[in-house]
Amino acid sequence: MNNPSDTLLAQYAPLEIWKAAENQAARSPHKQHKTGAIIYSGSSYRSRDDIYSTGCAHPHDGGKVSRSTHAEQHAISRLPNNCGYSICLIVTLTRNNHYATCSRPCKGCAESLCKHCCIVIYAEKCTDGSWAIRSESPTRLLRGFLIPTKENT
Repeated sequence: MNNPSDTLLAQYAPLEIWKAAENQAARSPHKQHKTGAIIYSGSSYRSRDDIYSTGCAHPHDGGKVSRSTHAEQHAISRLPNNCGYSICLIVTLTRNNHYATCSRPCKGCAESLCKHCCIVIYAEKCTDGSWAIRSESPTRLLRGFLIPTKENT
């Protein structure tokens, strides 16, 4: 299975949010892995109006730490003030538009997300070929606490 099922995804966030993150990832000009991020209201999501910010990975001008602006950083840079309880959902697509085996944020992005989001959600492929959705605080991601939820097949 190249992508997690809609049933599994919907257990963690509205499918509309997952699709919006996929659309952001598709906007990325990178050829191999395209990442999209959506930051949305975690306490009252009802419609697209509750999406605070979107971002996609893209090249940037200069800088020696990384070759590109990560989707999470792009979304954070576009956040309005006073977002309150927010969730960041991340999707990474391969060149065939399938979910990548992991969309976990890097350490730098996780550190930035600690200041702006309470929860980070992303998909990860398990060693047995099934999919898990990770839903953790950015602080726990930095400490390495990852508890997978396997899809029932």
